[in-house]
Amino acid sequence: MWKSERTPPMMPTPRSAWLWCASISIVATIATAHHPGAAQAATPPAASEMAAAAANAAAITGAWEGKLGGRIRFVVHLDRDSAGAWKATADSPDQGAMGLVVDWVTVAGDSLRFGMRLLGGEYGGKINAERTEIDGDWKQGGAVMPLVLNPQGAAS
Repeated sequence: MWKSERTPPMMPTPRSAWLWCASISIVATIATAHHPGAAQAATPPAASEMAAAAANAAAITGAWEGKLGGRIRFVVHLDRDSAGAWKATADSPDQGAMGLVVDWVTVAGDSLRFGMRLLGGEYGGKINAERTEIDGDWKQGGAVMPLVLNPQGAAS
């Protein structure tokens, strides 16, 4: 039991909880007033924007193949998990390396980026409007090599 019958200092009282909520509301109102775009940023995307994003994602899901430095085949397998987050694995068939871990994948607009800690490498590329090519660079150990990816099985 507490030494006094009052509320312990660390526990919020109904009044302090109300004041905290009111102060958050005031801060949000001030931020919106000073930054008019802030209110728009919180607006969820329209259904058409969400449908377009889903179609773009579906268009690049799958295996993409290219040649590092024009010689060594490299394949990245892009997919989405059940929560919608991007995931991938990679293969280097000419080197007998299959199912390599891709640690992170980012798809934003027309750009694709992914990184592989095991290889100390990172890829960054631009997806064309037709979703038939990703033109980018593979960076590894200070070297930068062009790597154009096409859907696996497509003519490169």
